[in-house]
Amino acid sequence: MNAFARPEVLAKAYMEMSRQVAAGELRVVRGGDHPMSEVRRVHADLRGRRTVGTLVLDPTR
Repeated sequence: MNAFARPEVLAKAYMEMSRQVAAGELRVVRGGDHPMSEVRRVHADLRGRRTVGTLVLDPTR
């Protein structure tokens, strides 16, 4: 069973994460914006653990 099957667990985690972001204890690390045309390379980087932070795939590019 995972957290998505238990909404009360997920809600508690989101509340704690929101509190940490608001308090400046947690921040989003941007790993980069990539055009959709690079999706294969981005997935390979993810599988190879060569990424850090949040990756964004832009379907308009």
